[in-house]
Amino acid sequence: MLLGPKRPLQESGAGWQITYSSFILIVLTFFIMVCTFVSFEESKVSRFVRSFSQVMSIFPSGVKFEAGREVLLPSPDMVKKADPLSIAMLDIEKLREKSKMAGEMEVFMEKRGLVLRLQSSVAFALGSAELTKQMKVFIKDICPILDAVPNPIRVEGHTDNLPIHTEEFPSNWELSTMRAVSVLRFLTQECGIDPKRVSAAGYGEYRPIAPNSDEENRQRNRRVELVLLPMETPVEGERAGE
Repeated sequence: MLLGPKRPLQESGAGWQITYSSFILIVLTFFIMVCTFVSFEESKVSRFVRSFSQVMSIFPSGVKFEAGREVLLPSPDMVKKADPLSIAMLDIEKLREKSKMAGEMEVFMEKRGLVLRLQSSVAFALGSAELTKQMKVFIKDICPILDAVPNPIRVEGHTDNLPIHTEEFPSNWELSTMRAVSVLRFLTQECGIDPKRVSAAGYGEYRPIAPNSDEENRQRNRRVELVLLPMETPVEGERAGE
């Protein structure tokens, strides 16, 4: 039986596609496994980005954070361009995260300046204006950061709407004011902060950050806030030309 000449086998062009598809499938599987084991604290990331959105020099061309838009977190190059308050916020946030009281403190930026919010539950004993030992330690740790910037500091005291009537504190006005003054005294006497830079204000129950509808919200309202004000803001009572 005579056979004709053998035709050369034609190579299939789909071989590389199979190999490439297998590689992509392996990579996809790898990332799915990574995402399964890694848990991102979304609230911290969002709070961090929102804070930095208030700082004009952090994001190029004044880009603002908006819900639903992807924003890159600041890189070291970005931070170099930031103003002193932005750098101070980063440094205070690092100390806050290391503290056992991290869940009772917040650090954020807003129009009035850099705010360090301290819950009264860890800052003071119940019904008292004396700082707790753990809060004194934390404030002592952040003092070098506060001293490194020239901005005015305003200490603000706040309470919930539950009335207080003691010999020492006839009302929430006195309690909130004395708590603010206690922090002010510690800053000036124990930390060496220039007294000309600081002021204290007591707002009682009249500037809540949550409705006083339950104990959880009332606890949020009982707080002291250290506010590093913009440089153009005069210390309380200061007047232009003085």
